[in-house]
Amino acid sequence: MPIDPIITAIRVEHDDEPSVLPAILSAIGSAGGTLRVASTVRSADADGASRAETELEIDGLDEATLAAVVSDLPTVAAVRRTRS
Repeated sequence: MPIDPIITAIRVEHDDEPSVLPAILSAIGSAGGTLRVASTVRSADADGASRAETELEIDGLDEATLAAVVSDLPTVAAVRRTRS
Protein backbone atom coordinates (compact mmCIF):
# COMPACT_ATOMS: atom_id res chain seq x y z
CA MET A 1 0.00 0.00 0.00
CA PRO A 2 1.54 3.36 -1.01
CA ILE A 3 2.04 6.02 1.61
CA ASP A 4 0.74 9.49 0.75
CA PRO A 5 2.15 11.75 3.47
CA ILE A 6 1.21 15.35 3.93
CA ILE A 7 4.47 17.32 3.94
CA THR A 8 3.99 21.01 4.69
CA ALA A 9 6.74 23.63 4.74
CA ILE A 10 6.54 27.01 6.48
CA ARG A 11 8.96 29.67 7.65
CA VAL A 12 8.68 30.76 11.25
CA GLU A 13 10.14 33.99 12.64
CA HIS A 14 10.71 33.45 16.34
CA ASP A 15 12.69 34.58 19.37
CA ASP A 16 16.27 33.37 19.10
CA GLU A 17 16.50 31.58 22.45
CA PRO A 18 17.51 27.96 23.11
CA SER A 19 14.11 26.93 24.50
CA VAL A 20 11.99 28.31 21.65
CA LEU A 21 12.49 25.77 18.87
CA PRO A 22 11.84 22.77 21.16
CA ALA A 23 8.61 24.47 22.33
CA ILE A 24 7.52 25.03 18.71
CA LEU A 25 8.24 21.39 17.85
CA SER A 26 6.43 20.18 20.96
CA ALA A 27 3.29 22.10 19.95
CA ILE A 28 3.51 20.67 16.44
CA GLY A 29 3.92 17.14 17.83
CA SER A 30 0.94 17.60 20.15
CA ALA A 31 -1.14 18.55 17.10
CA GLY A 32 -0.10 15.35 15.31
CA GLY A 33 2.78 16.61 13.18
CA THR A 34 6.24 15.09 12.80
CA LEU A 35 9.36 17.11 12.01
CA ARG A 36 11.11 16.04 8.80
CA VAL A 37 13.49 18.99 8.20
CA ALA A 38 14.44 22.13 10.13
CA SER A 39 16.78 24.78 8.78
CA THR A 40 17.56 28.20 10.22
CA VAL A 41 17.67 30.49 7.22
CA ARG A 42 18.64 33.69 9.00
CA SER A 43 18.99 35.42 12.33
CA ALA A 44 18.80 39.12 13.08
CA ASP A 45 17.91 41.70 15.67
CA ALA A 46 14.43 43.12 15.15
CA ASP A 47 12.64 45.61 17.37
CA GLY A 48 15.31 45.19 20.03
CA ALA A 49 14.86 41.41 20.17
CA SER A 50 17.07 38.69 18.78
CA ARG A 51 15.07 36.78 16.16
CA ALA A 52 15.65 33.74 13.95
CA GLU A 53 13.79 32.55 10.89
CA THR A 54 13.53 28.77 10.63
CA GLU A 55 12.08 26.76 7.78
CA LEU A 56 10.21 23.69 9.00
CA GLU A 57 9.03 20.74 6.93
CA ILE A 58 6.35 18.87 8.82
CA ASP A 59 4.62 15.58 8.04
CA GLY A 60 1.00 15.01 9.06
CA LEU A 61 -0.46 18.54 9.24
CA ASP A 62 -1.92 20.66 6.47
CA GLU A 63 -0.66 24.22 6.04
CA ALA A 64 -3.62 25.93 7.74
CA THR A 65 -3.42 23.73 10.82
CA LEU A 66 0.35 24.00 11.06
CA ALA A 67 0.25 27.79 10.74
CA ALA A 68 -2.49 28.05 13.38
CA VAL A 69 -0.61 25.85 15.87
CA VAL A 70 2.65 27.78 15.47
CA SER A 71 1.06 31.25 15.33
CA ASP A 72 -0.53 30.73 18.76
CA LEU A 73 2.86 30.53 20.48
CA PRO A 74 3.96 33.73 22.27
CA THR A 75 7.58 33.44 21.05
CA VAL A 76 6.54 33.38 17.37
CA ALA A 77 6.48 36.75 15.58
CA ALA A 78 5.38 35.58 12.11
CA VAL A 79 4.56 32.53 10.01
CA ARG A 80 5.05 32.58 6.23
CA ARG A 81 4.36 30.19 3.40
CA THR A 82 7.48 28.90 1.68
CA ARG A 83 5.88 29.04 -1.76
CA SER A 84 3.07 30.98 -3.38
